[in-house]
Amino acid sequence: MSESSLFELGTLAGLLLVCCFFASAETALFSLTPVQRARASEAVRKLVARPRRLLITVLLGNLITSLFFFSFAERLAGDDGGVQSYAVRLGVLVVLLVCGEILPKTLGLRARVTVAQVTAVPLGLVVPVLGWLATPLVAFLERCNRIVSFFAREEVAFQPDVLEHVMERGAAQGVLLGMEAELVVQAVELGQVRVREIMTPRVDALFLDVSGEDMRQRKASPGSSRPRPVRPGQPRTTDPRCAAPSQP
Repeated sequence: MSESSLFELGTLAGLLLVCCFFASAETALFSLTPVQRARASEAVRKLVARPRRLLITVLLGNLITSLFFFSFAERLAGDDGGVQSYAVRLGVLVVLLVCGEILPKTLGLRARVTVAQVTAVPLGLVVPVLGWLATPLVAFLERCNRIVSFFAREEVAFQPDVLEHVMERGAAQGVLLGMEAELVVQAVELGQVRVREIMTPRVDALFLDVSGEDMRQRKASPGSSRPRPVRPGQPRTTDPRCAAPSQP
């Protein structure tokens, strides 16, 4: 094997490791629970504090690395158009999917805390470097999102029983705290409660047929007191402005 082929294989191996780094870091950082985030290092908390920028940076870095990977793999496969070149291309694709995506994401999901701690420091150096590309990309994606949302159909709301099942599964897997899941379900259920189901009717009511100026004069007069309602069966007050509600 020539020196150029060895160089290309070494470059492919290095690019594959970089793909593994981005894939595992993405899964580990975005699968941390609130409790795990609070207990993580300062580097992890700093990254997850801006999730949109972090996600765009990770995806952009993974995309650039994958493009370089396929570029060097194309040189290794050759341009003869035979079966061997197509087999090399297919093998490179399988290696990238299995070793660069599936296995790293599985590792990041199973050991999320450890992977997040290990990848946070180098990823914190990559985010500022790719930030000059992420900022205009975020603005472009937000504009596209507004255009798509204008023509999108109205989404069907979740039913309380479906949302309750989803929240229970999230709490069981540690994604949500039990109190958080219960709070979300109760908030959705409250939106479907009618007022007459929870309201308490007022049996006694006080009606005053006076203007604002008369009320101020009454309060300012000596010996005046706050008028009280007259309940059924009680003697009426001498103040003609106080009246008890009539019984049906």
